[in-house]
Amino acid sequence: MPSQTGLLAQSHHLRPRSRAMTSLIAQSWLQTTWPADQVRHEAGFLLRRSSSGGLAAASALLQDADWSVERAENAMRAWDQHPIFEIWPENAPHHAALDVDLERRGYRRSASWHLLEGDAADIALEQCEEHTIFCEAILACIEEIWAASAPDLSPYAPLIEGPNSPARLPTAPMERAVPPKTWILGRQGDTPSGCAFVAVADTTAVLRALAVLELARRQGLGHRMVRAGAAWAVAQGARRFATILQEENRPARALFSALGMTATGRFHYRIAP
Repeated sequence: MPSQTGLLAQSHHLRPRSRAMTSLIAQSWLQTTWPADQVRHEAGFLLRRSSSGGLAAASALLQDADWSVERAENAMRAWDQHPIFEIWPENAPHHAALDVDLERRGYRRSASWHLLEGDAADIALEQCEEHTIFCEAILACIEEIWAASAPDLSPYAPLIEGPNSPARLPTAPMERAVPPKTWILGRQGDTPSGCAFVAVADTTAVLRALAVLELARRQGLGHRMVRAGAAWAVAQGARRFATILQEENRPARALFSALGMTATGRFHYRIAP
């Protein structure tokens, strides 16, 4: 029998989704493709614990109408984790009220993040080119590209400023994610120049941590890697292709928009003082 997430994802292809449905589906596959070390339901929230996953894997996500910020805070502090909440104010029930409550308590608001989606088959390259390599593990050259691109990675991965944010891209969530998943290595000539991570949850593939070295930018490498990732995802049975990026990152939004991907949701974090 298909999982609840699978049924929800299949329903997307039958009729337009409401904003609440978008949030419900997205929260599920975003968590699956970037998992926390530990999860726990407490005080109306899904609490996610991680020492090396950025805020997406180390925050609380409201799931019930009956919630208590104080109990959630206490539970996160018992984990030695700074209280952080993920908010979908336009998509999820009760999140707008929670956002107002947290602001009143002095919680700092992060930048906004957009969820972008498109049809995987429409985005996919018909034939992946030789300069794109799919890897089963993180290669040393991939880690070097991410390290060199660290200041520019925040538009593609949830590594916003905050007490739990690592100094460099965390790879532990990628390792924890269950297959199908792949690391994409893009080459400019014979030189490794770009990389990304893609994982599939039910019928949606999520691309994260797209990075291109400075010398290889504005030559179409990022565009080709995204399309190659979509082709790989289609081969794994994915119908939808998604990514997340910061609202103000206009170049990245232009790249994904050119591929037919549109914004279907928006979220931000609230970080305790």
